[in-house]
Amino acid sequence: MEIDSYVLEETTALNTMKLTSSEREDLLRLYERVAHSPLPSIRDQLRTEHHVRKEIDVALLRLLEMPENQIEGFLSDLYRALFNELEQLREVMSEGRTPTEGEEDA
Repeated sequence: MEIDSYVLEETTALNTMKLTSSEREDLLRLYERVAHSPLPSIRDQLRTEHHVRKEIDVALLRLLEMPENQIEGFLSDLYRALFNELEQLREVMSEGRTPTEGEEDA
């Protein structure tokens, strides 16, 4: 799969060079814990708030300094929204049609 350069230019990524040694160690420990964990489809990860997916996302949100008391609600809302979006795309693809104008904004 090829990714156009303009997509990469507009993508925000974690700058690992700016992480403290403690933050790097935390990420490496997380990687070692989950690296060989089997994961269901992204759809099922979002639908069930899969524990490995959530552990990764919580770690990243902490690095981004999201307040601890907001992480749980944020992830639940995010997973629900992404799951719903995937379901809409799945429905559209199964029907072989494109969304109507009113559906695009929903």
